[in-house]
Formats: sequence, C-alpha cells, structure tokens
Amino acid sequence: MKKRFLHVLLSGLLAGALISGCAAPGTAAGSSSESDDKVIKVAASSVPHAEILAQAKDILAEEGYDLQVTEFSDYVQPNNVVESGEFDANYFQHIPYLESFNEEQGTHLVNAGGIHYEPFGIYPGTKASLSDIADGDVIAIPNDTTNEARALLLLQDNGILTLKDGVGLTATVNDITDNPNNVQFEELEAAQVARVKDEVAYVVLNGNYALEAGFSVGKDSIAYEKADSEAAGIYVNVIAVKEGNENSDKIKALVDVLKSDAIVKYINDTYDGAVIPFTAGSADASEPVAAAIDKEAFDALIAAGAVADDAEIEANSWAKAVKDAGVLRVGGTRTSFLFSQLDETDEGLRGFDAGLYQLLTRYILGDESKFELTQVDSSTRESVLQSDQVDAVFATYSITPARAEVISFAGPYYTSRQAVLVKKGNTEVNGIDSLAGKIVATQAGSTGPDILAEFAPEAEIEEFETDQEARTALEQGRVDAYVTDYTLLLNAIVKNPDVYEISGDVFGPEDNYGIGLPLDSDGVEFVNAFLKKVIEDGTWEKLWKISLGDRTGIQTAPASPVIE
Repeated sequence: MKKRFLHVLLSGLLAGALISGCAAPGTAAGSSSESDDKVIKVAASSVPHAEILAQAKDILAEEGYDLQVTEFSDYVQPNNVVESGEFDANYFQHIPYLESFNEEQGTHLVNAGGIHYEPFGIYPGTKASLSDIADGDVIAIPNDTTNEARALLLLQDNGILTLKDGVGLTATVNDITDNPNNVQFEELEAAQVARVKDEVAYVVLNGNYALEAGFSVGKDSIAYEKADSEAAGIYVNVIAVKEGNENSDKIKALVDVLKSDAIVKYINDTYDGAVIPFTAGSADASEPVAAAIDKEAFDALIAAGAVADDAEIEANSWAKAVKDAGVLRVGGTRTSFLFSQLDETDEGLRGFDAGLYQLLTRYILGDESKFELTQVDSSTRESVLQSDQVDAVFATYSITPARAEVISFAGPYYTSRQAVLVKKGNTEVNGIDSLAGKIVATQAGSTGPDILAEFAPEAEIEEFETDQEARTALEQGRVDAYVTDYTLLLNAIVKNPDVYEISGDVFGPEDNYGIGLPLDSDGVEFVNAFLKKVIEDGTWEKLWKISLGDRTGIQTAPASPVIE
C-alpha cells in the first residue's frame, strides 16, 4: 500500500540552515546488559527514515544484531547524541547539512553510506510530454538557491537548456547559456510551485510537494533526478557516525541491510517514487571506479591528433568557415557516460564521440579545446543544424533515409545493433522474441519504433523523448522493457550494474552512426577524409579502447567502419 508522507525538509535544506528546536531522545528499546557490539542504536527522523529502519530490524536480528531506533523531531539532537557516543548512528540528513553541522558545531561526524534520496521531478502542467515544448513556454521552478539549481540541472539533463560549465548546484537562471525554445521561468517559493501547474507548461518539484499536488511520483513524473545525477549524489540521505566508527562491523551490517534488495523493494513499493534507493557505492561517487575513463590516456591521444594543412582547409567552404570563426560548434551531450560525459572535477568532456569532435577540432583549428557544445537530444538534432546553431552533430546519431532528406551525414563512424534492456533480475522478458503483450519503451524520433514494429509487432510500444525518460519508466515499472541501440544501453549498465541488464541477444539491422552536417554541405567530404585518417593511423581503435573497450570489459575492438 502506498503511503503519503510528510516532508522531512532535508532534501531542500540549505547548507548551514540549522534548526535549533530540541526533542529529548526517547528511551531506546533493549537491555543495557546486551553486548555493545550487537546493539545498534540509531537516531532518526520519523518519515521515511524510521519507517525504513523498522523494516531492517528483523533482517538485522537474523544476523545477531539488535537495532534500536529512537525518533527525533529536530535536526540538531540526532547529531549531538552520535557525537557524544550515546547513539551509534543517525539517519536523517544529507551530506551538505552534515558538513555544515560539523563546521559550525565542531563535531566529528562522517558519512558511513548513502541510503536514499528524494528526487526532483519534472511534472505536467498544461503539457504532458517534453516533446510538446514550444517557443516561449513557461516552466515554474523553486526560487531558493539549492532547489533552483537542482531544477535547472534536471532541465539541462533533459535537453531543455544548457548551463555554464561547472556551475553545478550554484546554478541560477542567469547561468543559462543556451535556451533554444526561449523558455520563460516562473520562480516561486518551493511550496507554491505546484499551485500554478494549470497555468504553466511544466512544473519542477521535489517529491513531497509533488505528492501534495496530487501527482503520483512514480506514474506522473516526466523525468526525475537519477541515482547517478550530481544532485542525487550530493543530497542523498546518509547513515552518519562518529569518525572512526564507520568501518565497525555493526555499522557495516546496518548499511548493508539498508542497501539490500529487501529494503530497496520496500522503499520502491511504499513511497511512490518520492523516496528512491541510492544505488551508487557511496554518496559522493557518481560513477563506478571500475568504469572510469583513463583521463591521462584520453587527453594524450587527443593532444597527439593530426592537424590539417592550410590548403586542405581553404579548399573546403565548411572547414574554412569553421577556421575563420575560430571555433567548432558541436551539437552533442554532456551526459552520455561512454560517448560524451562531462567530468565536473576538471570540466573535461570525454568519451568516444567527445574524442572524435575534439580530434576534428584539432584537425581544423590546431587546438582541441576550441569547440563549443550545445546539448541536443533526438528531438533537436536536425533543428540545430537547420537553424545554423551548430556546425556538426556528434550524438550517436543513426543514419536514416528520412534524416538524410533534411541534413547530410558524414561517416559512418561507428556501427551497432539493437538490444533489450530490463530491470536486474527480470525473468519474464528473454530477448526480443518474448515481447509480445509487453509494454516496451523506445525513443521517439529514433529507429526504435520502426524496428520494434518489425521484430516485435505484438508489443505495446510507448515512445519517450529521451533516454532518461525511457529508463525512468523502466525503473518505475511503467514499462516492461526498453529497446534501443545496444551501445547506448551499455551506458546505463556500466553506470548502474545493479539496476539493469541486457535481456537476450542483439538483433536487427546494423545501426550506422553518422556525423550530422548541414544539408548538402561540402563538410561531408572534409569530415569523411578526416575519419579515414584517424582510422588508418590507428587513432580510431585507440579511442575505442580507451572510451569503450577498457570500461566495459570488451576485449576485441569492432571492425572500423567503411567510409566511402
């Protein structure tokens, strides 16, 4: 049964905003004669934290531990009682609050493990899908610093806008660098945002306000913060302990149980998406170490790229225009883990596509850093070329006859096929032949709908504007499977190996990725010549190994594409 719960406030708490009210701790259950090593005393907020802990009690008992939970109504005493040693841990706060409390109160508390987060989501106003967005539409967002930034980052992740690199969770509307639909923002106090949902195209809310507005977070959100997003990694609610106790056996046991399949299922079944299990290994790790790119090798490969001579550039009007402008304007993404991912630590963009457009930038301009990236998705890739917002699109862009009528393609530069993605442990779907009668997600504007119509004609197809929307629907159980390009699905698996898996074998025709260029541009000839060079000199294979092979465990590089 779904539960409606009161907001715990911490999902939007500003760093340093300490609440000074007190609640005396209650008497914890259990006898003082029990071994301290087997008693785990936890201070917690009532909802959802104490409720989640209640589900862990019997599981821990089976392991020999006595979990004793005391509920608190304030955000100061739970930290004080852990600092004093009266309690072993607390569960009520996110990392910015924990760090601020330590700084201001002189305490020595540390994060022992991230358990859940309360996501921001994009919800329907007068429009039900992001594909319906039109010029001048209004989106309502919170106006306080933290929540406004989270809203803007979520909109950026879904292709609505582009923010200045590196602004992160300090972003405001003044940091928007690209707003292709001229979206207008109505900035309101967080509690007021939902109240204008009938007057604006979309509203961006956190979980509790979505519930209060009558939205089902699991069913109604168009998109929400993913477990691997920057905001989720920072605002995850954690188990906090006194420094030095984070590696004790009982704290490890507590964290392991709270991250177990049983507790994950309880959270997913109970809170309707307003509370989501945090699946990364730690609260500040946004990508798995095993899949991290070798930044040094990547940067060295790009820096060693070839540079075209002046005569070659002068002979091509597209390349000459780029050279004269002093910048290559690229349509791409910052969020494709294997192909083009922004690294917030150094503002670098790395991955297979990122490597190719940086090599092309170097080839034309002699400096791989002289590119500007505009975020695109499947609904905007043609339009940014047609409106001269970009010079080229590198975005795992399948070459199709329909697209080739409105833009031109260089390449192919990569070849893939289709695959079926399901939630980890799904036994009801076994590849493409098992999709009859199933609800199957795919991306609108991609080759997915046509391929599903051919290979799974009895499936119920549901189209989504973005990869994130499709995976959100899969995670929430609104669809049974997600069919798209196999290589793109690898992005999801290497980031979330405990969440997704590929079901069955790859299928369908070869999917050739091309580099989008303006229609009838002579840039096709220039870029194809560049691709032939990087293939012939071994750069293509080296880039594949650094960006994909070493990170996915695939040992053998695929055959390089044939450029005509």
